[in-house]
Amino acid sequence: NGCVPLNIWSKGLSDEALAFISYPAGAVATRITTEQKVLMATITGNTADWFEVSRDAGPIGAVLGFEKLSISSSIQTPDVIEQQLYYGFGAGPNSLTAEIDTSSVFSEVLIPLVSGKPFIDFMELEVGLRLSKHSNTGWDKTYKLALSYYPIEEVQIRVSSNKAIRSPSIDELFQERYFTFGFGVPDPCTMEGYFFAGVFADFETLGPECLATGMPEANLFTNEPGINDWGNVTGSSGGNAEIGPETAKTESFGVVWTPYFENDFSMSLDFYSVTIENYINNAPVGPWEILNLCYSSNIPNAPWEVPLGREQFNADSPACRSIHRLENGKIDFIHLGATNLGEHHLQGWDLNISYGFDFLSGYLDIKYFATKIIKRTIKDETFVLFNESCVGFFNGACLTILDDPVPAYKHRFNVSW
Repeated sequence: NGCVPLNIWSKGLSDEALAFISYPAGAVATRITTEQKVLMATITGNTADWFEVSRDAGPIGAVLGFEKLSISSSIQTPDVIEQQLYYGFGAGPNSLTAEIDTSSVFSEVLIPLVSGKPFIDFMELEVGLRLSKHSNTGWDKTYKLALSYYPIEEVQIRVSSNKAIRSPSIDELFQERYFTFGFGVPDPCTMEGYFFAGVFADFETLGPECLATGMPEANLFTNEPGINDWGNVTGSSGGNAEIGPETAKTESFGVVWTPYFENDFSMSLDFYSVTIENYINNAPVGPWEILNLCYSSNIPNAPWEVPLGREQFNADSPACRSIHRLENGKIDFIHLGATNLGEHHLQGWDLNISYGFDFLSGYLDIKYFATKIIKRTIKDETFVLFNESCVGFFNGACLTILDDPVPAYKHRFNVSW
């Protein structure tokens, strides 16, 4: 294998010995190239030359557009990293060449409704619609409705409702990240795994479940070393080409005050409510939980807890679909990466104050922005029952899904001169 023995009587390593124990040049460098192309065309105009909605309210404004967005990614990872040809533990991104694209047509219309009437200085309606086709997730439509009402010139009351989507990224779809669990993860469909849970199960109960999830009958509860493998199960924390888009619905209500007696003062207060469904995240469970959730549903007196609603075996359940087997039945890998989970709900208030005035020989600008979060919950039943309130907690169950704590109140105060 090219080994150069160490000469313990020499003053140091020879160039040949040093080259043998050193990683090749560039062996620990991963090169990532991402390219984004955007083609957009819009047509704008109004009805001023044809008609107006009502006297003094103004013409209808409209925009019609087309957008083509494509993103390509190339990841080049050396074999030393990709095949883990080193001592210690670590996981780098596998090499990847992938591309996604989205084509959209969209339109927005601004309709002035009333102007110069008692208790209605001005009122307008904004309507938007977008139809998009994603290369992986297919067609989606989103919309926006917004109403602006000025009872007097200095006060604006605004209400809006919209639906948005977020299609999965290239990493969430295609990125491969594999690693080997360094501890025992028994496959209950092999002899060793069966004996681990054998006191609680029987062949009649567990056998059909194993067959339904890809274990050939000839190898069921086998003792063959290549299949009956303890502790060398591979996990995947990477992408999943079967995931769908996230869907978000947002409602908001707010008031803006810009008094004319202070030209450089404005204040706004807005309430918002956001619900995100099918959010994309890594599975909030480990390999043991995946196997237990898939196969333990019919095992009486199992030593692990079976979540409510998982009493019946289902080969199409998210847990069972996370287990990928080879043709001989050996577990190829357990997917713990990107998947569509349950629902995020966020409610809160935003306060924004801006004030500026001449001061000494310059201009003093004061800005204050604050957010008060009154609700931040996560609900999910994909793998286990998860229903947590996350506002104001630095640590806890929410951080298995969220990257950062959720403050109940945060603000920023800036003064510049």
